Amino acid sequence: MVKINYSKVEMALIKSLNNMFFENLENLASIAIEIQSRNNHLNMKEMDFILKEFRADLKKLKNIDSQLYTQLNLTLDQETRLLSPIKDFKKADWLRIIELRDRMVEIKAEKTKKPDTAPEDEVQIAQERQEHKNKRFNVRKGWLPLH
Repeated sequence: MVKINYSKVEMALIKSLNNMFFENLENLASIAIEIQSRNNHLNMKEMDFILKEFRADLKKLKNIDSQLYTQLNLTLDQETRLLSPIKDFKKADWLRIIELRDRMVEIKAEKTKKPDTAPEDEVQIAQERQEHKNKRFNVRKGWLPLH
């Protein structure tokens, strides 16, 4: 049976997830730029979409990190203001959303950083790879065939 190198698959998965993450960031950045440049020209449908995206990301980050609101310096009044209907939003609220979006992107980047492996792990990985280089199936460790 052929040995499968899952590390390559894992690296490809990590790379594709990072690409998806950055594509999402690009979309959100374009939304923020659009809000800044022409806030008065957005129709209700566009504003509703932007607000739904923001709320969804806020909810996702809240599930990842329970201390999100303290990191964003959000009070209960500000949170209820962000959850209010779009009709009640003013220019200051949109600017606050842009600031929070930038901070959320930073927090997301911090949370998604992959920790480096410890040197002891690297030594153990090298030992295991050397040990399994000539591994035979259905034979006890250390036993050799009787040719």
